[in-house]
Amino acid sequence: MRAEAQHLCLWSNAIVPKPNDWREHATITGYSMAREHDDNYLPSASLLDFLSTEDPIVAVSMGSMHMENPSEFVQMLSAALADLGARAVVSGAWTRSLPAGPQALEANILAVEDLPHSWLLRQRAVRGFIHHGGAGHTATGARAGVPMLVLPFFIDQNFWAAQCRRLRLGPHPVRFSDITAPRLRVAVAELLSGEWDGACARIASRLAEEAGGTAIAADAIARQVQASEAAKPCSLVEGLTAQWRHRESGLLLSGLAAAALTSRRLTQWSDYDTHPVITWDRSEDFDKASGDGILSALVLIAFKVLELLLRVLAWGESTGVTANPIREAKIRQSSYDLDKFRNYTPVEHGGQCPMNEQQLVQNWKILVGVDC
Repeated sequence: MRAEAQHLCLWSNAIVPKPNDWREHATITGYSMAREHDDNYLPSASLLDFLSTEDPIVAVSMGSMHMENPSEFVQMLSAALADLGARAVVSGAWTRSLPAGPQALEANILAVEDLPHSWLLRQRAVRGFIHHGGAGHTATGARAGVPMLVLPFFIDQNFWAAQCRRLRLGPHPVRFSDITAPRLRVAVAELLSGEWDGACARIASRLAEEAGGTAIAADAIARQVQASEAAKPCSLVEGLTAQWRHRESGLLLSGLAAAALTSRRLTQWSDYDTHPVITWDRSEDFDKASGDGILSALVLIAFKVLELLLRVLAWGESTGVTANPIREAKIRQSSYDLDKFRNYTPVEHGGQCPMNEQQLVQNWKILVGVDC
């Protein structure tokens, strides 16, 4: 965030408002959630039969979280539900480790491994949602307007649990490691009390009125692309876009030019400020009209940023120096551009080369007033 790189935060302002100290390069887009899997879902006859009841039903999912003893959790849940005259549909990968067979689970619990939460939460009998506090589960529950009991395991799950509590979308969270049969019974009773219905309905209404996060994110990316296309040219090499500003002379230089001058010790990287330009690689010919393509690009960007951040943090911890990841990435890219330029073969490119390195250096000396 301090590096002022574009940040697209795929959550809703209704859940986490934009902090006052975040600047304009951070955009809270709203949720971006596909409905294809939901719309195409065909529930089994046993699931439909289980849902056709007047008893309140609780949806339960712990996502991909690992449980030491899932059977023990299910037994505690079953006992809590029995005292309240309620039932539960449990889903997720963790259900694979539950005992198999028609008599393996209590009569008030149905296990379904693969189930769209958004579909289940829209069913009339479902009155509550118990989950681990993942960002996706929290978003789905809030959009459905169903009270949530969050049982966080670690990391950001505690954050989302706190937001649910702050917004009164359900009872006080309970760490999964702290669950006991009595605590679970009290928490489920509070979940089904009806106390949270009003707040949940209001949040769901606000989320329904929001524009889709995918469209807002795509618009933000498009504006960045337009900004890059309006960027200023390099002062030394025609046809290249400026990536750096030489602090003393004010000249705008491409990565190639800055790397060439630095390699010849005419300048140092500390002499440059990054020029605010976004480089957009179109070599893979993204389909701009494809929602799936946009989502894939956003996921890729998120993973690449996370990977870069982890590398920077690890380097900073070992050296005691805090790096600017955007600047470091631009230096590496500039050096790569120079290497490609030096290995340029005119014969392979129609016999023409835009400029040799000696010409670049000569132009630099002329512009800064150094004798050639």
